[in-house]
Amino acid sequence: MKSILVANANAAAAKKIAAVLRSAGLPVLGIAVSGAKVLDFCRSHGDVCVCGGFLPDMPVRRMTELAGKRCDFVLTLKATEWPLLQDVNALGIRIPIVRADLIATVNLLFSLDERPSLMVRKKLESGIEDEKKVILRAKELLMQRNGMNEAQAHRFLQQKSMDAGNKLIESALITLQRM
Repeated sequence: MKSILVANANAAAAKKIAAVLRSAGLPVLGIAVSGAKVLDFCRSHGDVCVCGGFLPDMPVRRMTELAGKRCDFVLTLKATEWPLLQDVNALGIRIPIVRADLIATVNLLFSLDERPSLMVRKKLESGIEDEKKVILRAKELLMQRNGMNEAQAHRFLQQKSMDAGNKLIESALITLQRM
């Protein structure tokens, strides 16, 4: 089962975020206050890291580069820090954190690594949905909620599709279903 690490320079903030995720039944492995601990987690578990925008020992940009594809990042950022997302491979959540958005984003990362559900497969088989419109809606949702531009949202869906062996439309439907 996948696990989550919550990293923040402020340990109290990390504990609060971990408590929110645990209350939703998500598997939080622990908390960290340094980039070095985050990289250790990525090397050993390689799952999801919910991380503050700044850690004392390492810029987030460098941390996400070093972690590579081994770990998915969700950065918690103030509105003034939102442009940071243009330089990193991560999803964003605005501070103050909306509980539902945080949980939906982490659940999305877990879901995109799995095979599509029966509901998603039935929607595809029925042919009701226009694939281009579904993909566009999924990208728009990622852009609105998670601070991505269109190219980043497309690359995110494309990469998650390839990693899981799914079609792009399947990942788009999962995104719309989970968020």
